[in-house]
Amino acid sequence: MEATKARVIVIPPLGGTEREVAEFFAPAPLLSNMYLSKTWSPVSTTWSPDGRWVITSAGASAGTASAIWMFSADGAERRQITVPAVGLSDFYPELSPDGRTLAFVRGSVALTSALYVLPLTPDLKPIGEPRRLASANDVIAGLAWTVDGAGIVFSSSRGGAQALWQAALSGSPSHRLSVGENGIFHAISARTKRLIYSQSVTDSNIWRLNLRDRSEPGVPLLASTRVDNNPSYSPDGKRIAFESSRSGNQEVWVADADGSNAVQLVHMGRSGSPRWSPDGQRIAFDSNVPGNFQIYSVSSRGGRPEQMTNSPGANARPSWSHDGKWIYFGSTQSGSWQIWKVPSGGGGPQQVTRSGGQTAFESPDGKTLYYTKLSSTPCPLWKMASGGGEESQVVESITTASFAVTHGGAYFVSWPRIQYFDFFTGQSTTVLMLQKYTEIGLSVSPDERWLLYIQNDQAVSDLMLVENFR
Repeated sequence: MEATKARVIVIPPLGGTEREVAEFFAPAPLLSNMYLSKTWSPVSTTWSPDGRWVITSAGASAGTASAIWMFSADGAERRQITVPAVGLSDFYPELSPDGRTLAFVRGSVALTSALYVLPLTPDLKPIGEPRRLASANDVIAGLAWTVDGAGIVFSSSRGGAQALWQAALSGSPSHRLSVGENGIFHAISARTKRLIYSQSVTDSNIWRLNLRDRSEPGVPLLASTRVDNNPSYSPDGKRIAFESSRSGNQEVWVADADGSNAVQLVHMGRSGSPRWSPDGQRIAFDSNVPGNFQIYSVSSRGGRPEQMTNSPGANARPSWSHDGKWIYFGSTQSGSWQIWKVPSGGGGPQQVTRSGGQTAFESPDGKTLYYTKLSSTPCPLWKMASGGGEESQVVESITTASFAVTHGGAYFVSWPRIQYFDFFTGQSTTVLMLQKYTEIGLSVSPDERWLLYIQNDQAVSDLMLVENFR
């Protein structure tokens, strides 16, 4: 993503002239649950107890990973505190109440992150190496020390749904708090023993559009008061697999094509991105239950899922080859997001792309692979021969990495439009003007009569206050 600069500015608490302390390269936005439309800024600052230093996450130069830095309040000195490994970044620094321990998040910018602590000398210099305190298997959205300094409260979807968790400095197992459902970006007041957090709830639903009669408006097809997205038509067009949090956790569900008879197919704690095999017998999906995101396959009638990948990094967003012999997916196991594939009958993964890739779909004839990259938002759509070769750009701008490939072209989201790119003419036309924001996921029925898309029908955020928090 394009590097941007940020500044630390201080101002007297009762008002007055503002003063710049430092300018630095800001970290790239964090991607939440693989939805490119949901991004959280990892730029946050904290003060040292004596007020002499401002601590934040920053890149040393354009294109470098972010680390934790200290900037003196007078602007005269800067110091790097952490040095993340290649492919990782550090963000959300928080000093303990006594100023002797730094807590921060270390992650791969998307999908996986972990909570670390680092002891400090009285003059805030590192002692030894950071120690991992808890793993979130997803983006951590904020940290706060408990009043006594014995624990850290963090926001994570590690249990399936976004919530507040607490990790003990002693290293004992983390536990989910009884408060803080859908909580992010929280703070704890040491003086008043109050916890405050933002409770964010999104109701996204799956809508259906008649492609043969554009005069008909889109209508909701699969809807609940929770998140419903990532739809996928079965090869015969009679069923739809989709991702939903209506049970409390984000899981894979299936329903009839008219939206009826919705049932939960997978019960793992977190599963999503379902895609049907060409024969309709199996569904591939991703899950972060084992730690990092991995690819699974399950019978379309239900049963025990089979784990298809067991590689380091994140492995997500699966799709099938036209002959059913391979499952494509995006992976960071090489150090950056690339397209990989694994034999559907079992075997080791093989790398497909070398210059980036995260979501891929093969053309119906199996000759071409279409894919997006996580290099920018919005991002282009690329293509290459399925057997390998040079890549070329197809569409300049896709929002949320949502696209669906058909025999003659590709449907894609370029906010605020759903568009169709004709492979033969090389021209794009508008299919639908979106009235509300969309999440990730497009699917076209096999007869190309229906288009499924996502609409955020409601998004609310409230500040919640908890008294006497300990």
